[in-house]
Amino acid sequence: MRNYTSRTNIMTVTFKSDEWVSGTGFNASFVAVDKDPPTCSENEKECADLLGCVAFAKICDGSNDCEDESDEQNCVCEQIPSELSICKGTIDYGTMVYPNLYGHENETVLLNSPILGSLQALQSTPHPCHDDVFAFVCSLLAPKCVGNMIKPPCRVWCPDIMASCQNLTDLVPDICATLPFSEDCYINRATNQPGAGGPEGPGSASGCGGVLRGLNSTFQSPNFGRGNYGNNRDCVWSIRVSPHLVPEISFHSFKLEGGPADGNCPYDYVRIFDGEWPDSKFSSIRFQSGETQDAERLCGELTEKLVVRPKSYIVSVIFSSDGQNSKEGFSASYTTRDRGALPCQRGEELCDDNAQCIPLSMYCDGKFDCWDKSDEKDCQCNPLQGELEDLCARRDGSNYVSFPNMIGHKTANELQNSQEYSSLKSLMRSLCHVDIAVFVCEMMSPSCDRSTATSKAPCRSWCEEIRSACESEAEWPSDFPSCDIIESQDANNCVQGPTSLHCYHGKGANFRGQIAVTETGRNCTAWADHQYEVTNFQWANLDNNNCRNPGNVAERPWCYVDNQWEYCRVPPCSGQVCRNRGLPRNVQAHPVKEFYWPGDKVTYQCASTYTLKGSAVIKCLDNSTWSSSLPTCIVNEYRQLLEDLFDVYSAEAAPSELPVDVTTVFSGHVVNIVSLDETGPEVQTEVVVEFRWIDNRLSWTPTSYGNIDTLQVAYERVWAPTVILQRNADTGFTRLPTVDVTLTSSGEVIWQVQTLVTTTCDLDQYLFPFDSMTCPVCLKTDLTKGERLSCPLEGNTTAENNLNCSTSSQTSTGEWSVTITAESTNDTGCLNLALQRNPTYHMCTTIAPTIILAILMAITFLIPIDKGDRLSYGMAVLLSMVVSLVVITSFLPRSTNIPFVGTFVVVSMSFMAFFMLVTLAIIIISGKEGDLPSWARTVFLRYMAQCLLMGNLAKKSYTLEVGRSKKDVIYENGSFTNLWEEGPQRAEEKSTGEQTKPVDANLSAMISGIRESIDSLNANIEAMGQQKEDEESEWVVLAHVLDRLCLVLYIISSIVAVPLSLYLGHP
Repeated sequence: MRNYTSRTNIMTVTFKSDEWVSGTGFNASFVAVDKDPPTCSENEKECADLLGCVAFAKICDGSNDCEDESDEQNCVCEQIPSELSICKGTIDYGTMVYPNLYGHENETVLLNSPILGSLQALQSTPHPCHDDVFAFVCSLLAPKCVGNMIKPPCRVWCPDIMASCQNLTDLVPDICATLPFSEDCYINRATNQPGAGGPEGPGSASGCGGVLRGLNSTFQSPNFGRGNYGNNRDCVWSIRVSPHLVPEISFHSFKLEGGPADGNCPYDYVRIFDGEWPDSKFSSIRFQSGETQDAERLCGELTEKLVVRPKSYIVSVIFSSDGQNSKEGFSASYTTRDRGALPCQRGEELCDDNAQCIPLSMYCDGKFDCWDKSDEKDCQCNPLQGELEDLCARRDGSNYVSFPNMIGHKTANELQNSQEYSSLKSLMRSLCHVDIAVFVCEMMSPSCDRSTATSKAPCRSWCEEIRSACESEAEWPSDFPSCDIIESQDANNCVQGPTSLHCYHGKGANFRGQIAVTETGRNCTAWADHQYEVTNFQWANLDNNNCRNPGNVAERPWCYVDNQWEYCRVPPCSGQVCRNRGLPRNVQAHPVKEFYWPGDKVTYQCASTYTLKGSAVIKCLDNSTWSSSLPTCIVNEYRQLLEDLFDVYSAEAAPSELPVDVTTVFSGHVVNIVSLDETGPEVQTEVVVEFRWIDNRLSWTPTSYGNIDTLQVAYERVWAPTVILQRNADTGFTRLPTVDVTLTSSGEVIWQVQTLVTTTCDLDQYLFPFDSMTCPVCLKTDLTKGERLSCPLEGNTTAENNLNCSTSSQTSTGEWSVTITAESTNDTGCLNLALQRNPTYHMCTTIAPTIILAILMAITFLIPIDKGDRLSYGMAVLLSMVVSLVVITSFLPRSTNIPFVGTFVVVSMSFMAFFMLVTLAIIIISGKEGDLPSWARTVFLRYMAQCLLMGNLAKKSYTLEVGRSKKDVIYENGSFTNLWEEGPQRAEEKSTGEQTKPVDANLSAMISGIRESIDSLNANIEAMGQQKEDEESEWVVLAHVLDRLCLVLYIISSIVAVPLSLYLGHP
């Protein structure tokens, strides 16, 4: 058996089983026993269930501290009893909550308490134990209440007072521990405090908090330098120096528990406030350095010195730690510097301590804005009197004002004696805005709430609306404060002006209605989804998704629809709009609104079968009238016919019964031949083709529709045959253009297309340049769908210049003459182009040079053999023929059929090459040495020469004849000389008288024989030389015969090549 004991009077037992194995269950019982009531201290109250205690400071604080939540029941703010009016001035609020911190349950118990007498005695004490003790006791007797929630005195306010006033019996013992350490509490320190409580002046503060007043001082976290600062510590140091000084705080050492991420400090942290904490009106210092930081908290560890420069001479430094992970803490000091003079802007006033400028709208608003709280001093409501009462008497009867006003006048007399007073009165009579008089009154004599002695400034939204409408007025004061002086005001705690919830004034900056629909009828999205407006225009009353004009930049209220903005359906209160006049029958308008602003335009149109009579666009004029009367709609026969024809018509269905059999009449003509490419071959032509077919579904009676005989409709709206271009040479061409078709009342549909087409051709190039070409432009329908084409019959109507199957037309393009005919067979319709070339150009530029080159080749055989340029000439002619062949082929397409002229050139080139080889052989023969064979001499020099008309060139053989002409010769230097020739020398010898010796007879006989032999030898040598010259002449003559033979053969071959080429090259 197991027992369980509940801590409360409620216990819940839950039983649950799964879908698997089940057991036998359980049996239990309970018994209720008396529980001893809790023991509560004098600072606590028992919960209604008697199960616990709750501190008086935590009753009605918004959190459930009792199990039965009884501490948050019956929480109501009540007026402070008049008997506590002696507390006025020390506390700045008028409502309290029961029980108070003395435990008084209601007003009766409070008034019967002896503490009231002690409170009066404490007020009259000339030298209290602490300057704040009276205000502190008042806040205990009458704790502040806001929104039915308690705002008890702050814990940081309590320790100094309790330490200084230990002998005062009127204070609740141990009250400090029950007070909150947060910003959700109340504190009101006295302006000047004596040195009681906490360290002051030069020196240091080593404990947990205190007041520092010296020109410089130091302070540190608890136990710094001796250990960790500990857990759950809350310390507040209040630095209070002279108002003309500003403290400058330096953190020399800083090591706290860090947050989970940089910029996040939820555990241990330091915060610094300008002003007396926890007054939320004074801003917290935003740290600009630190390893881990967020907007207002500093934590983690700093690696270098951090200097903080507050703005106030009263600075609160707060240190807080959670329940774990404490660190070494921090050590800090501060010095002071002179503030210097503060220049206040227009619409601002210097606080009494000369340390801060605040807007005039913040004076006497019930909240402390000056650090010395002088803005809420001497605030009182005075009745309107004299001329001000006549000008600014309020309808609700609250004719009380508070000064200073928004312009800076301290009293009513100062206002009335000022130079701008007359201008303000004139401005009140202006027509620039309906609320200008009320607004000027609120600016120069702010209304005052007598119950709280607080004044309210005009709301910024109202100010912006008035200023944008009236700033251009001559009476508008130049020193009028700008609207941003009240930007920080609570939008619910300002004078909104007599605004309407159904219309707007000016540009609608102060519109507060709940209209959330745009002009187009769309619902607005919430302003919360658009952070820019919410952040920058907090004064603009951006409630939910209602239409507003944040920033006063638009012409009228607007809102967001998703991420786009639109004007709202909010009328101006001036009524300066054009009202919706409704719509006559069959008239349509765009846009449709309840009203239109000057400058708006409305576009009118009629239904599809009607025509608009009147202005199609009408404008709303500046005087709120329309520029013209409403238009009307009259019946449009043309549109009515279209609607009747195509009401049930389907372009998907063919205009015949099944099976589909539609015959389309085809005709057309060629407008122009744009280009012709023979190498393709292909032709680009501009053609007009026309298709006509009968679709009985599209017939009508003209007299029923205003005698309309024909209609022009879009191609896509009617059935049309599938037409495909045959022999298409343009890859970018996919279909004929879908131009409008013409309908006739008889049901005939006419589709006429004018377009450029590129198609292939058939070129018969054999007889180039006497060749011809056929270029058909053919269009084919889908025979499988029952679509047929036919030529126009006799009597059929076609477009002008269109060809039928029995007509033709002539044209020309370049060197071609063109004959155009039309034909149609079954599913194909063609425009045939028969082209015949004019040969003049190519005969002169291509053929003639080829013939001339062939003739020039014959000259090769007439050039002398011994000339060196004979071969080069022949090669030049051959190469020229090659060039001619290239030129010819460049004009014609590549084909297996070679044109005649090409074949002729190839054959001629073959002959030329052959005879060039023969010429080479002849040249070789002409230089040959030796005897010419007798058969060659007989065949070539005799018979062949005679055939070639060269005569008999054969010669007789030469015979050697030996004669004796000299008897006495000697051989000297290759020649023989007569040794016995008598000359002058011999005679001279005889004349000398010398006698010649007698010659021996034998010797003389021998000499005679030798002389005869020498003579015979000379004769043989001369014969041999003559014979050699005769042999060389016969080879040359043979070469001449061969040249003549080649010339004749070349001429004959060239002549034979013509019929041969015709025979061999014909396809």
